[in-house]
Amino acid sequence: MSKTKQLNHITTENGDFEGNGSYGRYVFLSGSGSRAKRVAEHHFSNLVVRKSDRGHDLYLGTLKSEGESIDVASISTGMGVSSIEIILSELIFAGARRFLRIGTCGSLQPEKIRVPSAVVVTAAVRDERASADYAPIEVPAVATPEYVEYLNKAAIASDWGENTYCGIVHCKSTLYGREFGYSPLKEVHDAYIRNLTNLGVLATEMESSLLFILGMCHNKNIKPISAIDTPEDAAQDISVGTLLAVIGDDQPFSDAQELKGKSVEKIIEIALNFVRLHYRSVCVPV
Repeated sequence: MSKTKQLNHITTENGDFEGNGSYGRYVFLSGSGSRAKRVAEHHFSNLVVRKSDRGHDLYLGTLKSEGESIDVASISTGMGVSSIEIILSELIFAGARRFLRIGTCGSLQPEKIRVPSAVVVTAAVRDERASADYAPIEVPAVATPEYVEYLNKAAIASDWGENTYCGIVHCKSTLYGREFGYSPLKEVHDAYIRNLTNLGVLATEMESSLLFILGMCHNKNIKPISAIDTPEDAAQDISVGTLLAVIGDDQPFSDAQELKGKSVEKIIEIALNFVRLHYRSVCVPV
């Protein structure tokens, strides 16, 4: 079978992911199509929509920040690692380099992390099958440290520091099997999840490990901490991060619809503030 970089699931045009000087367009990734659309329609100016037959519409626009216009995009990756593998790969093939997942999760520390809360992800437990096609399981799935730093700053700037936690999350292949236990292996799954809780893993979700591993696979710009990127270097960097809304604690899905909605709306606010803070640091001349 011949190898191809044809885009079969998303629609883009040349230059869609350029912008912000040489840095490139920030891309918000949502599992939910309605969330990807809401982020764009409620917060983007100069909105352009690239329709997808697969339902992964790409929204392009700008975000206002202190007189500047920041180039941004929003798209749904669908649910689970198999879906994000396809969409993220095609985005990278099309030239995208800056990715922030804004998703949802269930708390693994319900005594402390309750709905509504947010989680800034530092790394993900690779309890799924897709990322093993890209890297040995011993390779950790880690977010871009700079993105973690600025997500934490954005949470504080959004007055959500008391409700935001930073750390490792669990990424799984199956929701009803691994997490909910609708499986002949229920006792095995329950014991595994208990071990993660005892180890201090904050929450469980379904996409971040593959996001982080794919970012590593495509990012070849290795440099010392003192290095100052040239525009050419910066254009080749791939940056990946995840910000999660906690929508379950004692129950996998909380019955408190208003609180779940508050979690989601707050992470969108934090994500937008992250872009503004990070853009001013990286893209605005001193």
